[in-house]
Amino acid sequence: MKIKSLILTAAFTATAFAASGETRLEQGRWAIVNADDNTLDISFDGKEAILDAYAEATYRIAGTTATGYINTSAMTPKSVSIVGMEDEIGAGKALTRVYSDGTATLTQTLSLYDNSSFFIAQATVSADADGAVIESNHIVALATATRTQLPAGTSHRMLKVPFDNDGHGRYEVYDFSSEMTSHEVACVFDATTRFGFVAGSVDHDKWKSGIKVKGSYKRFIESFELLSGYTSQLTRDFDWQTNTVIPHGYVRGDKAESARYLVGFFDDWRNGLETFAETCAAIAPPAPWDGGNPMGWSTWGVMMDHVNTPAVKETAQWIKDNLYDLGFHDKNGQTVVSLDSFCDGWGMTSAEISQLGNKFLGKGTYTEGRVKKEGLDMRLGLYGGMVIWDWTFDSEVAGTGVGGAPSYKWGDALLRYDGRPHYLFNGGQYCAIDPTHPAFALNMEATLKRWAAYNIKYIKMDFINAGICEGDSWYDPEVTTGVMAYNYGMKIIYDLAVKYDMYIVESMAPLFPYRWAHGRRSCCDRFSELGESEYVMNAMTWGWWTDRLYSVNDPDQLVLHKDGYKQGETEGENRVRVTTGLCTGAFIIGDSFSDKCVYKSSGNGHTQGDVVAYPEASKARALKMFGNADINAYVREHTGSFRPVDGGSFTGSQQAAYIYMRDTPAHLYVAVFNFSKYLSRNGSITFESIGIEPSNIKEIKELWTGETVTPKTTTFDYSVPMADVRVFRISKALAGVDDIAVDKAVKPSVSAVISGNECVVSASAEMASISIYDLSGRCVAKAGGINHVQAVVGVNVQKGVYIVSVTMGDGSRLSERIAAR
Repeated sequence: MKIKSLILTAAFTATAFAASGETRLEQGRWAIVNADDNTLDISFDGKEAILDAYAEATYRIAGTTATGYINTSAMTPKSVSIVGMEDEIGAGKALTRVYSDGTATLTQTLSLYDNSSFFIAQATVSADADGAVIESNHIVALATATRTQLPAGTSHRMLKVPFDNDGHGRYEVYDFSSEMTSHEVACVFDATTRFGFVAGSVDHDKWKSGIKVKGSYKRFIESFELLSGYTSQLTRDFDWQTNTVIPHGYVRGDKAESARYLVGFFDDWRNGLETFAETCAAIAPPAPWDGGNPMGWSTWGVMMDHVNTPAVKETAQWIKDNLYDLGFHDKNGQTVVSLDSFCDGWGMTSAEISQLGNKFLGKGTYTEGRVKKEGLDMRLGLYGGMVIWDWTFDSEVAGTGVGGAPSYKWGDALLRYDGRPHYLFNGGQYCAIDPTHPAFALNMEATLKRWAAYNIKYIKMDFINAGICEGDSWYDPEVTTGVMAYNYGMKIIYDLAVKYDMYIVESMAPLFPYRWAHGRRSCCDRFSELGESEYVMNAMTWGWWTDRLYSVNDPDQLVLHKDGYKQGETEGENRVRVTTGLCTGAFIIGDSFSDKCVYKSSGNGHTQGDVVAYPEASKARALKMFGNADINAYVREHTGSFRPVDGGSFTGSQQAAYIYMRDTPAHLYVAVFNFSKYLSRNGSITFESIGIEPSNIKEIKELWTGETVTPKTTTFDYSVPMADVRVFRISKALAGVDDIAVDKAVKPSVSAVISGNECVVSASAEMASISIYDLSGRCVAKAGGINHVQAVVGVNVQKGVYIVSVTMGDGSRLSERIAAR
């Protein structure tokens, strides 16, 4: 399917049918049959996929208290129609079923796209009376309670995606004899065959979605449901006083539409999740960012609440003097100094931060006393959030009561449930905020304006999941759900950040909506230990595809020697932690490189005035870990996350895989982790499993040891010591975007054209394999084992220029530059 940037919805042709009789829609690989008994059956590639499908909704008419309920399986449709359509996703046909209970109408729409592996489901409820306003907080776009058998396989599993990265939650994978509710998207897959079923919401403007799946006997889907209006303790919608779930807010208007849901079957579950993310991005484009992966340092890794200005300066100077020339900087030659919590107004004064940003870390010369000095030319960062702490209820909100604006206290901006402040965690201190309250906008405007004066270019926004909770009501009456409020508040932050040219990284935050930040912590508060690194890679095993939603996935600060850990981390554990950054995206050090950072009080085995952590030991390790030119070059030159090679290499429901890959035009990178402290990990990797032809391998180099690996005919071997990692860089015989371009081709004996979701490739002789790259170097599609002069490769690309690289049967390589229109 060809994803388009923006096309307004349009209907071209329509065929209406009476309520009785069979209605059949066939489009591409899909067939939908609305039978004369009102059952709805869906098949894919001629095989039953979803049987007895239905939609449902609860509703009420504004001004009344009675709740209505419509379920399509218990009613006869007023009409069934087939409509030609084209939207942001592509062109195709839609089957629409309309039901009414006399008070409200429920419309279910299934949209099929040309030659696509997925369809889109949506349900809409509207009032039958003219001018009536309808309200709903529960709409199921598609569901079934009829057993469906999955394709043959021996290791079917279910993936549960977390709502946010708070509470130390993980992505979880379940044996297919249980049930779960995943947040926004779910995946059922076979770890051996890689077949996958993916279902997820592609709209994130109003609803929290739950994808409910129940499996049995390791091969049957007993039921599943696509629900708009899902809340739980894990969405932070829980009343700790009454131990009850807070209900979802109501969507209201002349109609209430569910989110749209992608439902698809894929030969490779990884392609399915990537397609889901790319479809979301086609509908709501991510925040643009062309600055590459941030590389730098954060105070939160070790200094924390002991931070002070001399220690920050000394650490920044050491990084500049010792790591910069080893390649530790971003693609623009910049490094970040991120001042985290306990800096702005706590451990550092406003004057000190201003001097840091405008002079010490600035570009050019400045005067300190009578001495002229050269700025370090680094980017300063600061810390903020979208949250209310309970000790600030009576504190005045900065930015209010100025210039004629009203004065507010933080308690005025609380989002309440049942009239009470809503705490996100039992016993916690942070509360839900109403981002639509004027106090929030005034505070953000004043704060970011002040930060801009400090020359801040990097901001970490923390605890922003406090802005997505459900509550009694919001200040803006047009906002009626937590997701609507979150979008409202994050747009304020994003617009200000764009105005002041600031990079935004989200910390404690929901995964969706995604469009208001450049980066997001894949998980939070992870430091140096082996288990913490495994936790980070759990998020990459199952969430690598979020690099289509955020420009940068962020592994949190990379710490080599954690405070209080007594330098217990081995070099192998350090390599593992640093490699989590390589595989994820951002590269932010967390150690202290200054003996000027000292404890402000005594306790926990230390005395006031003692040096925090182990600066000298951290310096020695940092030279080894962050001075590796090959590792730094990858992070500097590439964005995007490594992809898991398979989904069957783990032994527990919450663990991480251990082999990951990242394909670029010049090189294929493979990372092999060993999270065991007791056993080494030895094995081999087939070239087929990582998608490269043996004839396209020029050299294999392990980047941590510098050793060259000799490949075998179809595999290469690895040996990873306990608690360590190896990163293999496979150099391709055909390397680099420029080398792939058509004007560098050996001879013009290959041609290609992209039409819809297919790339048709023809050559003058038999082809062995085809790879298609975008101009950033990302491989977007590939096919092997062709052995023919013509081939059709399935693609899922946006408009732009692409490079088709062909390995011929005799081993020669040809290429063609083409455009997708």
